[in-house]
Amino acid sequence: MFETSTPSAPSAAAHPDSPDTDDAAPVIFVLAITAPARAIVGGPRDDPDECDNHPGNDEHAHPAGPAGLCNDRSEYASQHIFSFLCSNNWLTAQSRSAKDLYQKPSEGNAYVATSKTLVHRMLNEGGETDRASPTPAKLHRRVRELEELNENFEQATRSVQRVVRLIQPELQRDFAAVDSFSGKEATSVEICELGVDILAGVATEHPDEVGSRANVLVRALSFEPSDYVRSTAANALHLVAEAQGESLSEILPTVIDSMNDPDWKVRHHTTAIVTEMPKAAAEHDGIVSSLKDGLEDPNWLVRAESARAVWNLADAGASHVRMTRSTLLTCLGDEEPRVRRLAGSALAATAADDVENVIDLVERLICDHDQPRKRAGAIRCANGLCTNYPESAEVLTDALVGSLFDSDERVRSAAADVLETFARYLPDRRDNLIDQLVWVLNDSEWTVTTAAAQALAILAEGRPERADELIHPLMNTLEHDSTLARFYSGQSIASFVEDAPETADIVETELTERLVEDDLELKKSVASVLFELDPEGQEHAKRVTRSLIEKRDDSQSDQRTGAAAGLAVIAFTNPDMLAEVDPVVIARPLEDEFISVPEPERVYIRQMTASTVLFAIQSAVFSTVPGVVQSAVEELIAIDPTSNREMRVFGTHALGQETTIKHCEKPETVIRTLAQSITDAEKEVRSRAAAGLLNATEHYPTLVAPYVDALEEGTRDSYFDCRSASTTAIGELGAREPALAERCLKTLEDAHVDDHWQVEVAAYGGFEVIAEIAPEKTGLYLGSLVDGLASIDENVQTSAADAITAILRSDATVQPDPSLRDSLRASATDSTVSDFVRTIVIELVIRTTPSTNRS
Repeated sequence: MFETSTPSAPSAAAHPDSPDTDDAAPVIFVLAITAPARAIVGGPRDDPDECDNHPGNDEHAHPAGPAGLCNDRSEYASQHIFSFLCSNNWLTAQSRSAKDLYQKPSEGNAYVATSKTLVHRMLNEGGETDRASPTPAKLHRRVRELEELNENFEQATRSVQRVVRLIQPELQRDFAAVDSFSGKEATSVEICELGVDILAGVATEHPDEVGSRANVLVRALSFEPSDYVRSTAANALHLVAEAQGESLSEILPTVIDSMNDPDWKVRHHTTAIVTEMPKAAAEHDGIVSSLKDGLEDPNWLVRAESARAVWNLADAGASHVRMTRSTLLTCLGDEEPRVRRLAGSALAATAADDVENVIDLVERLICDHDQPRKRAGAIRCANGLCTNYPESAEVLTDALVGSLFDSDERVRSAAADVLETFARYLPDRRDNLIDQLVWVLNDSEWTVTTAAAQALAILAEGRPERADELIHPLMNTLEHDSTLARFYSGQSIASFVEDAPETADIVETELTERLVEDDLELKKSVASVLFELDPEGQEHAKRVTRSLIEKRDDSQSDQRTGAAAGLAVIAFTNPDMLAEVDPVVIARPLEDEFISVPEPERVYIRQMTASTVLFAIQSAVFSTVPGVVQSAVEELIAIDPTSNREMRVFGTHALGQETTIKHCEKPETVIRTLAQSITDAEKEVRSRAAAGLLNATEHYPTLVAPYVDALEEGTRDSYFDCRSASTTAIGELGAREPALAERCLKTLEDAHVDDHWQVEVAAYGGFEVIAEIAPEKTGLYLGSLVDGLASIDENVQTSAADAITAILRSDATVQPDPSLRDSLRASATDSTVSDFVRTIVIELVIRTTPSTNRS
């Protein structure tokens, strides 16, 4: 049972459980749940400071309705919440930033805000006022001024000097002399956080405007009370350094000192500043030592930036950075690929006075080292050596070719990538290296195939005589098991066509044939390549589309069905490729007088054409013509579980689109077909059917209601996409059909323990929408909602908190089970939960605490 101290003036003596002020002064932290102001106070006023106090209210009463959250409980909040939180040791300077004091509602959720009424009281009435410095009220006015500037970028840009004047005194404040309960420390920190945040924002577009006042940011690098101030100031200085470079060298002494800051973000940004000023940095004592420390930093981003800084300093002629070589050699085996890559480049850059020895060392590492990561890192170093010293580095070529057949895919991938550099810098070896890269296109790992494909695309430029022989191997990579390998190979094919336009005809013919003959997944990859060939004009897509239409409409062709499927894949992948095609021509197979072909073939062509038309209509590429929509729907509702897989996937997707459901003449037939498809053997069909029923629920909930069994089955599907869509649909159905609310809530209770966070979020989203129409019924599942607050996933936490907020904002009387207090207390003290979630938790703890313990 939680006990609270008797309300009293906020002072250290009144709160014996508070941290010792010599160590860390507690920061006032009060959160209260509020709905949008008008809903809360039941009137037109928007300022929570204007909420009425009603002296007739019992000071321990705790009503649950909207008025209770502000009006009726304002006296309770102002007198009890602060002491309640203090007595439970929830207020510590270490765990509460000043932003908690005036956390504004986020754009996505208007239901959470801090109790500004209470904070005003504490800032203006609590504690002694230091007459030698601004009063808490004045400090708070500065906070409001900065908040307004933070919301208006143009005004902030014009007010940089004003921002500097506001934050400069606070950066110099002696916090040891500040009364911890006056609120000054928290407000001063907030002023600094807001101010440097504004300066960093301005620096993104107007770095010179901030650069002329860099001294205040340099001072902020030493601001101990807030990691956020230091890291944001460092980021702002980095943005300025990117624009002004060496001219900002006077800040370097402080910057280099800050490379050892406790916060990794400060270390990262200050190292990046050094990267931008290599010549000036090279003249400072201790820079090599700081960079060596950075190369060994526990955070890989700092290690990577330190390697980049060494690289830049070496390129700028700072020969003494060669003292970092031993550390760079260690970084060649780093677990992060980016660190290995940059460390390799940095090591190569330090080789100016010792090229032969470095090349010999790298060759031995590539060929003999037992760590694959170290071999891969050495290969990255070979890339830099070839760029800087191509003639000397040629001896590494054979070692790199041998690495294409290494047992570790990281080594093979690095070798394929780096051989492109060797092929460019060593023209006598180019043809042989291209042949080796073509061979590597058959590698089983997508990273290797991708590296080889990208290398070949670069090497094709200026060598059209080899483009013809390279197109076909690249086309074959579209059959790779990896979606990413197919994607990057497609990018390479597009690069070929751009650099060697004479290959366009070959590519278009090859793509057309693959759209006709290959399986569905490969057709999708081919269609993506077709789009990438010319994303703006789509000239290649127009020609391929015309070719497919000719094959489809040719009564003598044996590729009619494949061509119809190819058109459907194009519309499915990106309907914009059909923008220049006459819709009447596309829809021709839906006409009765279409060419005479065997009936099964005719049905397939008509169904594929129906899908093509509906995909194009959904994307507004074709106009919505009710008659055409209905004709297409009639073809697709005839699909059954024995139909072709491609047809079931496309047909279900086309039927489930919002435009189809809204514009068909008989939506009930579409809904029935979708409900039947939710048990299909193909997982993509099931997920498309569930998504379609969700669309239908938003427009025709009464027609979907008879198929609630199908949706419940979908929430238990083995495929999480189907479970997620079905769970969302269950929530919408329960919110739109009150008679089904209880049944849907029970289904959501089962779904909220799913092992995929997307499904959990969908379940809590369902609780939230049902709470809008049935808060008391939803309140019975508060225990399930509290489970979500303890989730390790922030999306789940927020979704559960949203659902609880919907209940608390209602007029319903909801009294949480007291047994929830332990789990709620654990969530309230969890440093990983967001302020929004903690707000909800505190409200629930208060509601589960007997009123006799609040006095």
